Amino acid sequence: MSVLTKSYNPQKNFLYQRGKIITKQPWKRPTYNKIKEFLSEIQKTSDIMKDYDLYLIGGVLWDFNDTWDVDIIMMGNPSSYIVLEDYMNYMYDIALNKYNLLIDIVWVNTKPEDIIYIPDYPFIFNNDFLKIGYIKKQIGDELKEINLSNQPNYILCGDYLVKGNFKNEIIKESFINRVKNNPKLVTKVTFPVKEFLENDEIYFLKNTNRP
Repeated sequence: MSVLTKSYNPQKNFLYQRGKIITKQPWKRPTYNKIKEFLSEIQKTSDIMKDYDLYLIGGVLWDFNDTWDVDIIMMGNPSSYIVLEDYMNYMYDIALNKYNLLIDIVWVNTKPEDIIYIPDYPFIFNNDFLKIGYIKKQIGDELKEINLSNQPNYILCGDYLVKGNFKNEIIKESFINRVKNNPKLVTKVTFPVKEFLENDEIYFLKNTNRP
C-alpha cells in the first residue's frame, strides 16, 4: 500500500505537501458543515469566486463517509497562470491548515456533463485541465512524492501548476462503479458551489447522488 493512501498514525510524524503548501496536521473526513465553512471563507476573503465558477465533484456528491477528500473544479478564463496558481495555493492553505480538509482542485476548460449510464458507456473525458502537480506525503519514515511536471502528457505552466488532458488519465474504478450502481437515472457529476452556499444540507443531500 502506498503511503499516499495510508491513514494517519498518531505514533508517527506526519507531513503533506501540495505544491508549496505544507501541513503537519492530518485531515479528517469532510462534513457538510466543514465544507460550507471553508467555502464561505474563500468567498469572503478572496476574489476566487468572482473570477471563477466553482463546482463540487467526486465522492462528496455520494457519501461523506466514503471519501477523505473534497474535489473541486474551477471554470473561467485564467487571466494568468500565476494568479490561478496563487488562488489554488490559497485554497489549499486554508483547507489543510485551518479546516483539516484534504481538497483536490482542478481547473477545466469545459464542465463535465451529468451521466445517464448505458451499457458500454466509454468513460472517456476530453477536457483540458490545470492543477498543482506536486504532492509529497510522509508518515514516519515512509515517504512518497509525485511530480507530474516530470511525466509525459503534462506541461509545466508555473512553479507547480501543470496542464494536461483527461483523455490521458485513467478513470478511477470507484467512479465507474458508482455510476454503474447509481440507483438514480442520472449521475450528478458536478454541483455548483454557489448553489451549495445558498441552500441548506437537506437541499444538498436531496440533489446529489444519495439514494
